[in-house]
Amino acid sequence: MNCEYLSKPVFLHFTEAVISSSINFKKKVPYLTELEDEIPKLMSESRATSTAAQYDSSYRRWLSWLKDNKEKNCMPANPKIIVLYLLHLSKTGVSMAVINLAFAAISWKHTIIGLKSPGDNTYIKEALSGLRRRLARPRAPKEPFSLAHLH
Repeated sequence: MNCEYLSKPVFLHFTEAVISSSINFKKKVPYLTELEDEIPKLMSESRATSTAAQYDSSYRRWLSWLKDNKEKNCMPANPKIIVLYLLHLSKTGVSMAVINLAFAAISWKHTIIGLKSPGDNTYIKEALSGLRRRLARPRAPKEPFSLAHLH
C-alpha cells in the first residue's frame, strides 16, 4: 500500500483506502454513500483527539523512517520491519513510553483500515518485552523502615 498516502490524518484517507476499494454499492444506493462519508470521522472518534494526534505524529515518523531506509511496504507492515524500527528507536535514547506509542500508532493505523493489528503478533510482542527489559532501570531497594527513623 502507498505509504505516503497514509501519512495524512486518518480521517483523510480511510474512505478512499478501504471502503471505496472494497464496496461497490455506492452507485446504486445514494444513502449508503452518505453513510460511507461518515466513516472517516467515526474512525477518528475511536480515540480521544489528543491521542489520535499523537498517533498521527508518531505514524508520520514511522513513515519517514521507512522512506529513509528505502522500505516501500507500510501496510500491512512486516513484523520484522516493525521490530527493526522499535529497536532503532531504542538506540536513539527514547523512553519505553515513546516506543509503546510508536507501536500503538502503527497498530491503530492497521486496525482502522481493516487490517490485522500487528499488536497480535507474538514476534513483535516478544521483541517489545525484550526492549522493556533492556530499557528498564535497575531497581534501587530502599532501606527498611526502623524505629531509628523516628528520632
